[in-house]
Amino acid sequence: MRNFKFPGMICKILNTCCIFIAIVSCSVSPNKLDCTNFRKGKFVSHIADEQNTIVDRNDTIQIETNQITGHIFKARIKWISDCEYELSNIEESTNFSDTLKPVWQNKIIRTKIVKVENGYCIYETHVDGVSMIMIDSLRIFK
Repeated sequence: MRNFKFPGMICKILNTCCIFIAIVSCSVSPNKLDCTNFRKGKFVSHIADEQNTIVDRNDTIQIETNQITGHIFKARIKWISDCEYELSNIEESTNFSDTLKPVWQNKIIRTKIVKVENGYCIYETHVDGVSMIMIDSLRIFK
C-alpha cells in the first residue's frame, strides 16, 4: 500500500480556510443603518389608520400636524446619534384634548430609528418616566 499524505493536506487546507474565515468575519462590520434621509424633510407618520400626521423637520425644529384634528405639536429636535434623537416640547395647539398630553408635556421624548427601508423607516419612541414604548413607521412625503 502506498503511504498517502492526504490527512496532512486536509489539515493544511482546513487551517487556511479557518484563517481566511476569521479574517473576513473580523473585517466585515454589522449592517449600519443609514438614517440621513430622515434627519430633515417632510414625512407622514402612520400612527393609526384613521390619522394622518405630517412631520416637517429641519436641523433644530420638528412640527407635527394632524391633518384630521388640526392638532399641531412643535418640538426642539436634538440628534444624539446617527439614528437617535430627542424631542423637547416647545408649543402645542390648545384646541386639542388628548388623554396622552399630560404624559409627554414637559418631558423628553426619545426616538430611535430601528429599521430603514426604501422610502420609510420604523422607529421606537418612549417618554422619560413612562414604561410604554411606541413602535411606528414614518415615510418620506412625496
